[in-house]
Amino acid sequence: AALSGVGAGQAPGGARAAECSLAPLTSVFAAMELGYTDAQKAYLLGAFFPGYIASQFPAGILSQLIGGKVMLTANLVGHALFMLLLPSAAALGYRWLGACLCCIGLVQGPMGPAQQKIKTAWLPVGPDRALALQIIALGSKAAGPLSNLAVPFLSSTFGWSAPAPTP
Repeated sequence: AALSGVGAGQAPGGARAAECSLAPLTSVFAAMELGYTDAQKAYLLGAFFPGYIASQFPAGILSQLIGGKVMLTANLVGHALFMLLLPSAAALGYRWLGACLCCIGLVQGPMGPAQQKIKTAWLPVGPDRALALQIIALGSKAAGPLSNLAVPFLSSTFGWSAPAPTP
């Protein structure tokens, strides 16, 4: 079964899809392929969220001090770097993979506060702001299902190994 039926892109408390990484979910599928035990799979599934939760409040304060653009840029660069390290961490063992997932959570958590800072600075106050916020929210909700369709297609097109079982 594809990831789309498993709540992909959803975070605890109904967070927007763009704020949550699929790395913990796909790491469980990789763990099945690598032969990890159930306890190791549970560890991997939960490894992302301590970093994600721990970085929310400090990131909000930091966004106010240095600005949303700087925070968002650091978030995207950090996320990309840790995603590149993910296969190497998996090769070193499940604890390294879990540590890498926790670090992904640490850099992914500031995305929400940084986005809010940018929205409040750039969107004009008034009725147009409400429409703009709804369009942004729609894009976040559409990102999860679209990525679930695009990843298997791109994986098969370019010969990459799929991050999860595909139909």
